Amino acid sequence: MIRSCSSAALRRSSGLLIAATAASVVAVAAPAATAATKQQQPRPASARLATFARCDALLSYARRQAVAHPEIVPVAGEGFGPVMSQPGVTVVERPASAGPQEDSGAATQGVDFSGTNTQEADVDEPDTVKTDGRRIFVIAQGRLHALAVSDGGKPRLVGSLALTGDGGSATAGDTASTFGYGAEMLLQGDRLLVIGTQYGLSAAETYQASRAGARASTSMAYPSSGAVVIAEVDVKDPAAMRITRSMTVDGRYVSARVSGDTARVVLTTPPQAVSVDGSGNPSPQQYEARRRAALRRAPLSTFRPRMAIRDRAGRTKLRGALPCTAIRRARTFSGLDTTTVLTFDLDKGLELLDSDAVLGAGDTVYASTSGLFVASQRYDERLATTGTPSVSRITTQIHRFAAGERGRTAYRASGSVPGYLLNQFSLSEHRGVLRVATTEEPVSSGDERTESSSTLTVLDQDGTRLVPVGRVGGLGKGERIYAVRFVDDVAYVVTFRQVDPLYTVDLSDPRAPRVLGELKILGYSAYLHPVGDDLLLGIGQDATPEGRRAGTQISLFDVSDLRVPRLVHQAKLGGTSSSSVEYDHKAFLWWAPRKTAVLPVTQYDSVADPSTRQQPFSGVYGYRVDRASGIDALGRVSDPPDEQHGYVPQITRTLVFGGRLVTVSERGLGVASLHDFERSAYLPFPDDPKQGSNPGGPRPAR
Repeated sequence: MIRSCSSAALRRSSGLLIAATAASVVAVAAPAATAATKQQQPRPASARLATFARCDALLSYARRQAVAHPEIVPVAGEGFGPVMSQPGVTVVERPASAGPQEDSGAATQGVDFSGTNTQEADVDEPDTVKTDGRRIFVIAQGRLHALAVSDGGKPRLVGSLALTGDGGSATAGDTASTFGYGAEMLLQGDRLLVIGTQYGLSAAETYQASRAGARASTSMAYPSSGAVVIAEVDVKDPAAMRITRSMTVDGRYVSARVSGDTARVVLTTPPQAVSVDGSGNPSPQQYEARRRAALRRAPLSTFRPRMAIRDRAGRTKLRGALPCTAIRRARTFSGLDTTTVLTFDLDKGLELLDSDAVLGAGDTVYASTSGLFVASQRYDERLATTGTPSVSRITTQIHRFAAGERGRTAYRASGSVPGYLLNQFSLSEHRGVLRVATTEEPVSSGDERTESSSTLTVLDQDGTRLVPVGRVGGLGKGERIYAVRFVDDVAYVVTFRQVDPLYTVDLSDPRAPRVLGELKILGYSAYLHPVGDDLLLGIGQDATPEGRRAGTQISLFDVSDLRVPRLVHQAKLGGTSSSSVEYDHKAFLWWAPRKTAVLPVTQYDSVADPSTRQQPFSGVYGYRVDRASGIDALGRVSDPPDEQHGYVPQITRTLVFGGRLVTVSERGLGVASLHDFERSAYLPFPDDPKQGSNPGGPRPAR
C-alpha cells in the first residue's frame, strides 16, 4: 500500500474503473440488487444505458447487430474443438503437514511487512506475490508456493500446489493449458482467490470435460477466446493447501479489486464462435450468406457469458454468468463484447453475490472505496468528401457503478471525455468527483493538422449522467502523457517528446482546475510515487536533448510550492538500462520506515570496446531517498545464474518481511539485507512438482 500518501482524500477516494476499446462510460452508487432479484427490477426510464427486459430481447438485439457487423463474431473452423484427455491422477508430494498455523500475533502492514504497491490506500489489488506478515505466497511457473522465512533469515518452502481450474492436481505443463500463466491472487485470512485465464476452452467445454471424467485440453488452432478461472484456495495449513471451489467463466480476465471484505473481479467476453457450413466449395458470396444465416440462428450462449461452478463436493453446474436484465448497452452500438463485474464477499469465499455487465470491451481498471468505473475507448472516423477517413478522434467513455456497500455493485451513470487513457493512474475519484487525464491524438483534415495535447477533465454525476464540470487542456503540445499521479487536490502530469514537462494542476475547485507550475528536465518519469510530505519520486528514463533514451533515471521532486516544482536530486544508471516499474507499478517497493526505494533493473553496458564491457545485470537496486542527503545507492542484488537455462532470472517483486528484503523471481526466492542488499540466502523453486521442499538449502551470497 502507499503509506507515504497520508492524505485522507486518497483514503476517501472511491471507484473501480475499466478502460476498454469500443464502448462508453458508466457510474454506480445505489445499493445493487443481488443476481436473484435483478430480473424483477423495472427498466429505468432515464438511464443513459439501455437494459434488456428479457433474454429474448438481448438475443434479438445481439443477432441483429451480429448480422450488421459479422466481423465481430468469430467463426469456428472445421475439425477444431476441445480434446478430452484420459482421466489421470498426479500425486503432488508435500512436506508432512504441520497442521494449521497458529497466529503468534498479528503483523501490521507498513510496519512489520510490506504489501502490494497499490494505487489507492484501502483498495487492494491482485498480484503474483502476497503476504500477511506470517506467510508468503508466490505464483510461479504455474504453481502456488507457500513459504516461510525464519527469524534467522532462512527461507523454507512449506507447501506447493498445482493451479487447476477443476480443483484437481496437475503437472506444471497441464496447468499452463488450463489456468494460464497470467494468474494472480487476493489474500484474505486463510483464503486465497487465484484468478487467471485458461486459453482455448470455454466454460461449457470445461463443464463437459468434468461430466466426462476427463481433463479438457485444447488444440492450438481452436479459435475459442478461453475462460476466466477463479479458484478458492484454503491456506489455513500452508503445507496442505487445497482448491476447495472453482468458477470458470467465458472471457478474458482484466483485473480485480478488494475494498473491505468485498472483491470485484472484472472480465471481458467476446462473442463465442459460430459454425458455418463450408461444404460444397461455396463462393465468397455464398459463404457470407451462410455466415449471416448462422448468426441469425445463434443461441443466447453466443452472446451471454456462461460459467461452470465446481462446489466443495466436486459437483459442477453450468449456467449463465449473469441475468440478461443485468446487462446494459449504450444507445449507440459499442460492440458485442460483454464486460462483467462479479462481486464476492471474501469472508464467504467463492460465493457470487452480485453481477453486472455492459456491452463493450474493457482493459483498464481503476478502483476506489466507494465506486467502480468501467471505461472504454471509442474510435470516431469521419469521412471527408473524397470518401477517405481524414479525421480520427478517440473518446473515452466511462460507466460508474456504486461499490461502497459490502457485497453489492450497482450501475449509476455514464459520461465521456476526449482522448485516451494512459493506464489506471489516469483516473482518480476524490470528494465525489472523477478526475480523468487523457491525451488527444493529432487530427488532420485536408492540409491542416493539429498537434497532440493532453487534458485533465473533472466529471460529476448528474442523475444518470457523468457531466464535465471542469477542464484544463493544452498540456504538452506535440507530446503524450507518460505518467500521472493524483494526490488529494493536486494532479501531477508528465508529458514527453524530447524533454519532460512535469505539470502541477490545482484541483481544489473542481469547476476551475488550473495549471500552477511546470518543470522541464531531460528525459521523463513513467511512474510517480509520493515519498513523504511534498516529495515526489519519479522512475523513468534519462534522455539526450534530441529525446533519445539514455538509461534508467530516478528523480526526486520538491512540490511544496506547486507554482515552482523543483528537481532536488537525481540518480542515473546510464547505458542501456530499464526498469519494469515504468510499466508495472507493483514492481516498485517504497519502505517508508527506512526511506528506501527498491526497483528491478535490467542493465547492459553500452561501452563500444568489448574488452572493457561489463556483464549485463538483471536484479534490483536499492536507494535511500531523503530531501537533505539525496538519492543514495544502498546496493544491488540479483538471483544466482540459472546454470541449466543459461540466464539470470529477472526479479519481479520485492517485499520487506521480518526486517529483511525478500526478492521473488520465476525461479526462486532470495533474502538480503536492507542495509547493504547483500544476499544471505536463496531458495530455488522446485522444477519437479513432486518435490515439496528444497534439498540444497540456501545458496551463499554472491
